[in-house]
Amino acid sequence: MSITVYGSGLSPYARKVMICLAEKGVDYANEAISSFAAPDWFADISPLGKIPVIRDEDVGPDATLPDSSIICSYLEGKYPQPALYPDDPFDRARAQW
Repeated sequence: MSITVYGSGLSPYARKVMICLAEKGVDYANEAISSFAAPDWFADISPLGKIPVIRDEDVGPDATLPDSSIICSYLEGKYPQPALYPDDPFDRARAQW
């Protein structure tokens, strides 16, 4: 699988990303990471130490993105169908909020 989600299903932010991937029909791997007891290497991909983070091997081995809102925006651009956000700029911003 080209996408790996680092984060715990207990996190609402990680679940948001996992739901986005599921709704878009994208297969992914999940590596359970707790931000409370993250391994040392996790700081390299999440400078603030927060989950989730995704790695997209299609882009490259170092292609990681932290922050659920940024990740979902990226996934919407990479996998535009089905669209999860409205086209109208205000409605889109409200959905992202």
